[in-house]
Amino acid sequence: MLGAGGMGTVYAAVGERGERVAVKAVHAGQAADDQFRARFRREVQVLRRVSGPCLVPLLEADPEADIPWLATAYVPGLTLGEHTSVHGPLAGIQLHLFAAGTAGALAAVHAAGVVHRDLKPANVTLAPDGPRVLDFGIAHVADGTAVTRTGLLTGTPGWLSPEYYRDGTAGPSGDVFAWGVLLAFAATGRHPFGAGNAEAVAFRVLSAEPDLDGVPDDMLSLVTACLAKDPGHRPSSAVVAQKTAELLGEQVTQALGDVHDQPTEVPNLIAEQWHPPTVEDPAWPASAIRPPHSRAWLIVVAATVFAAAATGTWFALDPGHASARATHSPQPTAARSTLGATPAGTTPPPARSAVTESQTPTVAASSAPTQTQVITLSPWSPGGTPATGITIIDRASGSCFGTAESTMRTDAWRCTAGDRILDPCFSPDSNPSDTSALCLDGAPDGMVELSVPEGFPGNNNHMPGGPDIEPITLVLTNGARCSFVGGGTATLAGQRLNYGCDNGGYLYGYPNETAAVWTISYAAPGSGASVSTPITTVYE
Repeated sequence: MLGAGGMGTVYAAVGERGERVAVKAVHAGQAADDQFRARFRREVQVLRRVSGPCLVPLLEADPEADIPWLATAYVPGLTLGEHTSVHGPLAGIQLHLFAAGTAGALAAVHAAGVVHRDLKPANVTLAPDGPRVLDFGIAHVADGTAVTRTGLLTGTPGWLSPEYYRDGTAGPSGDVFAWGVLLAFAATGRHPFGAGNAEAVAFRVLSAEPDLDGVPDDMLSLVTACLAKDPGHRPSSAVVAQKTAELLGEQVTQALGDVHDQPTEVPNLIAEQWHPPTVEDPAWPASAIRPPHSRAWLIVVAATVFAAAATGTWFALDPGHASARATHSPQPTAARSTLGATPAGTTPPPARSAVTESQTPTVAASSAPTQTQVITLSPWSPGGTPATGITIIDRASGSCFGTAESTMRTDAWRCTAGDRILDPCFSPDSNPSDTSALCLDGAPDGMVELSVPEGFPGNNNHMPGGPDIEPITLVLTNGARCSFVGGGTATLAGQRLNYGCDNGGYLYGYPNETAAVWTISYAAPGSGASVSTPITTVYE
């Protein structure tokens, strides 16, 4: 297994000629969701549309299979985010090669009528043969039909354009803005709009000037233009590609003379001059006797992998290896209940008891739960008033501009109140004409009552129920309460930072739900290492 996420799992495989292949298999539970399958089908269509240097080719796919899958060339190497953490920022000709390669890839994507929408350090790999732009899971095409990764139709906080934060607009100019942020990060090793929580970074993206100290002088005007607040003032990706190719040509001329001075030779220059740090590749399955056609071979491999995914029994990817790695057996499940399910002043029925404020967990470090409590947040009563157990801690007026980052629920939105970004904000139902929301702010039973005079932006693009409703807030056995902070670029032990805790710690990845007591990777403040830690309570 090469990796896993909310949408599926990526496995190592071998093609007909012995080439290494990455096969992405959709989780079995999600494959049964017609909407999710349609979006996966669209992702395959998007990948078939885009091709060119510094992109990753789609080899085969079967979105109609019982377990939908796709296979791409395997791309080894560190991501840009990993590289800067270990080796520092790019410089000199390597930075110019990176700029020209990624700009050319983005121009090819836009020329195919596709908008990437999630360009960031984690989605660019510094492969041995050049930078590669990855992950079209939330890309969309010119007809407006979108696909999703882990059920979200949003990008990553901090890598979104000002217009997206304002009104949800996501077009080619938004990708150009993200490219400008990416180049500043590649050149300096830091985000040009600073660090901090997603709301603080979003506010600076909307209102502050970027910190471009450290960006080379010859790139400064181009990066500045890409980061213009007004999308109409940004250059097109084609112009960016042309300009970076010219700058690369000048760099090479200075270093090597007039041998390579033509911008059109970018792929050749990358092949000759690109020298990323070498990394150790993961172990790869041994090849077996292969059928004469690569598609047949991929289908054999895919069938082995996906049969395992469907049954919960994991086998070696190579069909010639029959030994099981682990055997699936029924696992105990966490206890589930609802927070604020009934109107204030009524008594909840025993079968679905509401959790009152006094029941909000404050867990001692020595607590050893026998079962993780999973609580569904239901802040509204059926009559449209705050439910019992919900405390209104503030009232404000604002607007909602997109689907929530923190959950895939169809009643959850991302809203603003002055210079604050509130996420999630729950509407009484999925009716866009509603004019009130209850927004989580701190403790799970503490809500900001938000007046939304203009209503909600329309269709909430989350899949009904979501394939996996990711937890919004988690409480650990050490007493820490941790809230979703969005998909940042920081990683630890191969897992992405997803939650920040009130004690200064962080959670990486998502909960392991295979036992009655769920666990998650927790890094204590300043520790630099994570440890699997039990979860007492989950709010979703």
